[in-house]
Amino acid sequence: MLWFTNGTEGTILKFDPIIEKFQRFPKPSSMTQRIGGTIAVDSKGNLWATQPNGAFRLNPNTGEYTEYKSVTPGGNPYGITVDSEDNAWFAQLGADRVCVVNGRTGEISEVIVPRVDSAEINAKDRDIAQRSEIINNVPAIYQRGPRRLGADRNGDSVWVAEYWEGKLAKIDIHTKKLTEYTVPNPTSHPYTAVVDKNHMVWIPLMNGDGVLRFNPSTEQFIEYPLPTLGTQARFLDVDNSTEVPTVWVPYYGSNKVARIQFRTESAGQLAANTR
Repeated sequence: MLWFTNGTEGTILKFDPIIEKFQRFPKPSSMTQRIGGTIAVDSKGNLWATQPNGAFRLNPNTGEYTEYKSVTPGGNPYGITVDSEDNAWFAQLGADRVCVVNGRTGEISEVIVPRVDSAEINAKDRDIAQRSEIINNVPAIYQRGPRRLGADRNGDSVWVAEYWEGKLAKIDIHTKKLTEYTVPNPTSHPYTAVVDKNHMVWIPLMNGDGVLRFNPSTEQFIEYPLPTLGTQARFLDVDNSTEVPTVWVPYYGSNKVARIQFRTESAGQLAANTR
């Protein structure tokens, strides 16, 4: 089944490729919030998506939506993912927060992404930023911008792309400890993070025409340049059915899709790095 959001009416749709038919899942009239552009699926088949107040969960068997509101209101909820214990995590791009919904109890809590602490930002700068906040998609000077995120479905971490700060963040799903890693080119705008079956983290660079692979064991990045310029790569998906995962990258800016495969010797090296 193919699942996606309908931005016009703010609902979730399903497409069955066998019978070639769509099925709508309309929200009740009391839920007027529009649904965001990304979907995550938990092990029970529930669909999760962000919305302006936080997140929605859809039970496709009953058609019932459940709303979960952010601890900190607003903040532009953006990417969403589900971890190995069926907890749903979503990032608040404009509030420097990552929220988590306990998949068993429904309790919602948040992890605060620390603001940029730089000697270059003086007290007056901070005061102006606090009063103005985000203007026309330009962030306050101290914001990191957690955008899209991905969970290790075979591990205990959630990985977050800090879009404005140029960092990759790891959150321990049990302790909520946050650890940050600076990408090789901080101005490359890491957009999302996707974890493959070997725990490797893949990050498309919207402003870098490349893809990063981060090895959590060695804490090292490897960059793979893309063969086209002006890609504006925002999404990434991993095909785990191949011996060494295959990476797919759609080019938002140049109307192409890239497939990244690895030679045999590279495959052996990647496998060795996971042990």
